Amino acid sequence: YALTYADHVPDPSESAEVVPASVFGRPLVLWRGADGGPVRCADDVCPHRSAALSEGRLRDGNVECYYHGWQFSGDEGGRCVSIPQLEEGVPPPRSACLRMRECRTVEGVVWAWMGDGDPDRDPPAQGDGLEDIDPATGRHPEYVVNDFQIDLPYDHSFLVENLLDPAHIPISHDGTPGGGKRENAQAYEMTVDPDSVGPGGFRGRYRTAAQRDAGGPFVDVVFEAPGTIRQKGRPRGDDS
Repeated sequence: YALTYADHVPDPSESAEVVPASVFGRPLVLWRGADGGPVRCADDVCPHRSAALSEGRLRDGNVECYYHGWQFSGDEGGRCVSIPQLEEGVPPPRSACLRMRECRTVEGVVWAWMGDGDPDRDPPAQGDGLEDIDPATGRHPEYVVNDFQIDLPYDHSFLVENLLDPAHIPISHDGTPGGGKRENAQAYEMTVDPDSVGPGGFRGRYRTAAQRDAGGPFVDVVFEAPGTIRQKGRPRGDDS
């Protein structure tokens, strides 16, 4: 599951903040143990008194619980490495560990595996022959990349439907930067590849009636369940 953008998780030298996330209501916490290091992911709960670790901070590269100051290392499998209340020389109990999640960064997006065992698949990648994509940031020397993150008060399936619906753009986004124009509302030619439909998603394409009549190309669309949508083409022709 995609959680956030990699550049939204700061280096420890930039900020002591950790980053909260969630997957279908299951709270998670993200952080880096070192500048430029991999993003770590764990269930957002301290094994001591169930406090939310996302309310804590980073200290010496470890995530520290705000309640009693217990510290946990993402580089050591979530092991507790410091308990301020212990007598000197007494090690933290081995059972005091976080529930870590397999976490990978692909093309600048942070993904977490929420299953109980080892991942049985890799996070999806854009590909399309763009070999120069930076795997850590998703940047490409020939493209402008715009990324943002927003919390929306409804089920993710509504947003999936919205992003797969080009017909609403001239109306809902009339006059907005990068949006549409109301006078451009028109019919669309849309097709779905029947052989692609399955639990993992589907592929299809669309173009406006004006583009069809002019012999213009389609915009290719891929939906990868549960929430990845890829569109490639010029949805507004040469004005895109």
